[in-house]
Parts: sequence; C-alpha cells; structure tokens
Amino acid sequence: MTNGSDGTLPSLLSYGAGEALARGWNAFLFDGPGQQSMLFEHQVPFRPDWEAVLTPVLDTLVSRTDVDGEALVGYGISQGGYWITRALAFEHRLRAAVADPGVVDVSASWTAALPEPLLDLLHAGRREHFDALLRAHADPARARSAATPTPRTTCSTC
Repeated sequence: MTNGSDGTLPSLLSYGAGEALARGWNAFLFDGPGQQSMLFEHQVPFRPDWEAVLTPVLDTLVSRTDVDGEALVGYGISQGGYWITRALAFEHRLRAAVADPGVVDVSASWTAALPEPLLDLLHAGRREHFDALLRAHADPARARSAATPTPRTTCSTC
C-alpha cells in the first residue's frame, strides 16, 4: 500500500490495511521517494518511474517466507493511484491493483492555482525564470503581506 504525496503511513490503516489485517492478510505499508518520511526526514524527492520503487519493494516481499509471491496486490491512494498504474506497466508480479483514485495528470492539482503568466513560462519551458519567480514568492512573510482576501460570492436563492 502506498499513499500519495500528503498521506501518512498510519492513515493507510483506515484506508484498507486495518481491514486486510482483520481478514488475516498481510499488509505492507511504505513511504517511497517524495512521501512523508522519505521527503521530510531524508530529503528524497519524487521520481516519475515508480516501477523503480515498487520492484525492490516486491523483491523484498517475495524473499520472505510468510509472503505468497503469487498473491500480491497493490493499492495506491491519491497520487499513489497514479504511481501504481505506472508501475504496473513494468512490474508484472502483482495479480491485481487498486488505483484509489486513478490520477491521470498529477500536475493538474499543482498547476490549477498558478496565474496565467507562470503557466505560460512553464509551458514555454522557461524553467529558470519560472523557478526564480516561485522562489521569490515562496517567502512566507512576503506571501502573508501580499495575501488579499478572496471575495466570496453568495447565492440569494440558496
């Protein structure tokens, strides 16, 4: 079982690991690159080739005597739903996998709030300029002072 970028290992207990254990199944939870402990404690960033993450995990699991290598199932939640499907294209030892939900474009949520000038730089491949502008606005003190309340619209018939 693997999360996306914002989930913790304990949260996976309520997303299926607890139920698996209650049924007498094994459950293996892990943080991969860009996830929780790997990112925050070890500074290991995301990588797009999740099969390079999943294959060593499966190698480790099938080396155990208490694991049936013919009955492996993968589960990816949130961005993990994208990673698990990517890994399945290369790693064929899983009998089934759940993408919860399947994410088609992981960048969609990251770019949705970007202003059009930044998106234009990103799409034009002007990485250095894009990164410089993001760094300039990443200062929390500056961001607080520049923040303006978003006007709320109300519905008179609701």
